Amino acid sequence: MMGSGKSTVGPLVAQRLGLDFADTDQMVEAATAMRLPALWAIDGGTTFRLAEAAAVAAVAFEPAGTVIAAGGGAVLDSASIDLMRGSGIVVWLTVEPEVAAARVGDDTDRPLLSDSLEGSVVGRLAAILEERRDRYEAAAHHRVATDDNSADEVAGSVEALWPAAT
Repeated sequence: MMGSGKSTVGPLVAQRLGLDFADTDQMVEAATAMRLPALWAIDGGTTFRLAEAAAVAAVAFEPAGTVIAAGGGAVLDSASIDLMRGSGIVVWLTVEPEVAAARVGDDTDRPLLSDSLEGSVVGRLAAILEERRDRYEAAAHHRVATDDNSADEVAGSVEALWPAAT
């Protein structure tokens, strides 16, 4: 879920554990030489989702010990869920829509929050969460709430789960 802290917490966890870090959104931008909003604009997200699935597949085969921040929409692809669950521990960083909205603010690089869409940011985030909740639950081995915790506290909670994966 956007605004949960994946791109902030992931590097902290990797650093604490002495592991590599990969962010699938950054991988997609590097592979396509396009910023995410421009890629999304091509066809309303279809090309982006294909590139995202390819990034998940590529990183699933990284050496053991890579912390991955997968885009919130990665769970829309069942094959990506299978790859993530089969290649390591999946932690769902949960966040309430109101908190996520405060974190993302008016970030225009997030196509699903574009001003051209109807409804408030909180309403759009709530709808995204409702649409994806079952898929997040199916993908995750563990959940860590991020709402009232600092990035450092969340990283500590995720770090504490690490032995569960080995």
